Amino acid sequence: MKQLVFSTILAGVLLTSCSGVSSKKGDWSKSDKEKAHKAIAEIDKELSDHYGDQKQDFIDCYLEKVENNYEDFATANADVDGCTKLAEQCSTEISGL
Repeated sequence: MKQLVFSTILAGVLLTSCSGVSSKKGDWSKSDKEKAHKAIAEIDKELSDHYGDQKQDFIDCYLEKVENNYEDFATANADVDGCTKLAEQCSTEISGL
C-alpha cells in the first residue's frame, strides 16, 4: 500500500514538474524554440542575401507564425508546404505588398 501511495505521489510530482516542458500551439518549449532558431541559423546567409536589413523582421514574423500554427518543432518541420506558405505570408507582410 505504501508503494502505491509513493508511486502515485511521484507520478503527480513528475507530471507537475514536466508540465512546462511540452510544447503547444502558441507556447513552444524552450527546446523546440532552440531547434527552430538553429534551423533558421542554418540558412542565415540566404536570408541575409534575400531580405537584407529586413532579415530579422522576417525571422520574427516566421517564428511567431510557425509557433502559433504548429504543436511543436517536429510537426512544423514535417510540413514543408505549410511552412512555405507561412514564409510567403511573412515575405509579403514585411515587403508591404
